[in-house]
Amino acid sequence: KRIGAPVSLLFDTTEAGRGTLTAEASGETVGSIPVQVEHVTINSHRISFRPQQSDTYYVKVKLDDQEVAGSPFILPLPSLVDPSKVVCGNAKFAKPGEPVMISVDVSEAGEGRLTANCSGQKSGEVEVKIVETDGSPSGITFTPNMEDLYTLSVFYEDGKINGSPFQIDLRSLPPNPDAVVITNPPSGTLNAGEEITIDLDTCNAGVGEMTATCQSLSKRIGDVPVTVTQHSTTKYTLHLTPPEQDIYIIDILWSGTSIRGSPFSIKLIPADLPNPSRCKLLGTADLPKLLLVNEEIHLQVGVADAGKGLLCATVDEPQQDEPPPKLKVQLSQDNPHLYSVCYSPISAGTHRLHLKWAGKPIPGSPVTLNVIAPKTFAFGKP
Repeated sequence: KRIGAPVSLLFDTTEAGRGTLTAEASGETVGSIPVQVEHVTINSHRISFRPQQSDTYYVKVKLDDQEVAGSPFILPLPSLVDPSKVVCGNAKFAKPGEPVMISVDVSEAGEGRLTANCSGQKSGEVEVKIVETDGSPSGITFTPNMEDLYTLSVFYEDGKINGSPFQIDLRSLPPNPDAVVITNPPSGTLNAGEEITIDLDTCNAGVGEMTATCQSLSKRIGDVPVTVTQHSTTKYTLHLTPPEQDIYIIDILWSGTSIRGSPFSIKLIPADLPNPSRCKLLGTADLPKLLLVNEEIHLQVGVADAGKGLLCATVDEPQQDEPPPKLKVQLSQDNPHLYSVCYSPISAGTHRLHLKWAGKPIPGSPVTLNVIAPKTFAFGKP
């Protein structure tokens, strides 16, 4: 049984003579609940009520003013199914001909049977399958055969779950370029001859076609080819490799219209020219919020994509009574593409460590360090 489904008792009054049959019902925790008494035939009656929660119910039945034999009737209903506690996820689908999948969670609804039916406004009935995991319903799937507005009705033990019926619109939506999401827009200074990749998501952008163009600002070379890779119905990646130093304009279009933020401008320089923006500062996430005087910190700087250059380091230290020693920062080159930086502050206060590649700051520079003096304790004194 499920919550809200009628519970019925049949009574035959053939041998009891004429009289009026009445009934009362109550639960141990819910108290009195409405009861219906129906005449099925001249001498038979149906008494029914609709339980609203799991409980033990008592039904007191009288003929005229006298209780019938066996009254009150005890009906234990400890595990009623509750369709309102079935939770459906959002529909996951691609396009007509590909399956629509909806997750279902029945863990709080009790043990019951999940059923569903689906029909399209134009396409009519569509076969629905119930997916089970470990013997329990876990999903609903159907495969639409055309673009249409589909209605999906879901039942648990014949009771409609919350939100049912669901509307699933697979009709073509007009393209909306402003809704295209770009996760890594091209920007800044890059090295010529390196591949640029741009990832896009069109899940909320309607139906359309992804295209892109790339042109050099100086017009010294022709259009740069852009390859579009489609990973799924809504996921795309653009690939392009501008060949030489210049400023390039990349225009990304959805069904012929530029997406939000497009066109994009990028500057490319020869791979061997210094490019401080490509340096990678490593280790800052591990720095303590407060550093002790004379405590060493260790950082690394990756320069694999930064072109030719030299790494330099300087420190802005708090003002001191005596001039600090000349050696402030130790730099060592672990390999052609990686530098190690070691610094040990000799005074309390705020220190700023500046790191430059070919004379220009790298991303993350300067590194701010808050330095405190260690506490000293005197022992043996009264």
